[in-house]
Amino acid sequence: MTGNTDRHWGNWGFLVDNSTNRPVSLHPLMDFNQAFHSYEDLDGANCQTVFPERMTQREAAVRAAEQVGLNQLAEIRRDWFSGREKEYEMLMRRLDILKKAER
Repeated sequence: MTGNTDRHWGNWGFLVDNSTNRPVSLHPLMDFNQAFHSYEDLDGANCQTVFPERMTQREAAVRAAEQVGLNQLAEIRRDWFSGREKEYEMLMRRLDILKKAER
């Protein structure tokens, strides 16, 4: 799995053919705010939601940033991560990668 701790039955998206109003497939990138949660490196694990393609979570996140951009509403404050500095540093490294991909 992707390490996304927010996966549940009410948290899925579908691509729909507008001409027929029929579902085409699961949305390939849905709610990835926790996608790297369990991983210590920048690449993460294999991303399951882009099947049948094979790519890392990093590659999937970069693709999403390239295609739709980032929707960051506020700056991430270091004090939110008090006692979790390692997680803050990893998040900042990942965010930097995505911001570069968005350009």
